[in-house]
Amino acid sequence: MLALLAAALVATVIFGTSLPIMLLVRLGVLPASSLNPGTAGPLSFIWFSGGLLMLIVGPVLLFAHNIARKGAWLFASGLVLLVAGTGPLWFVGLASQFGLSADPNPNPIFLGILAFLTFLPAMFLVVSGAILFVVGKVRHA
Repeated sequence: MLALLAAALVATVIFGTSLPIMLLVRLGVLPASSLNPGTAGPLSFIWFSGGLLMLIVGPVLLFAHNIARKGAWLFASGLVLLVAGTGPLWFVGLASQFGLSADPNPNPIFLGILAFLTFLPAMFLVVSGAILFVVGKVRHA
């Protein structure tokens, strides 16, 4: 069930947010004045980040048996997401600084969007994983 909700949140970002926004207005969750293009961006970010977190956190919490192991898995998956999301942008920036790219001032729009969408979920996973790991070790000791 969690995976279906996560996939639905990510799909709303991919296929458009106008229908979910209109549904939230009809349900009274959002005011009618929020039907403007400025609300689509923040809601898309929230839905994508929430869906991404659910897709990562759900299996970790399902398969890990104790709190310290859950924390270690969350921390490790947060680091992987951080490296996979922001690493390419760092690589392009460093390559242009050292003169390894043909363009001295690259504008990697896709890599910037990827870093923007993955940085906060990755930091949330790293911090919550570290907290769970410490709490699990303290309880076990």
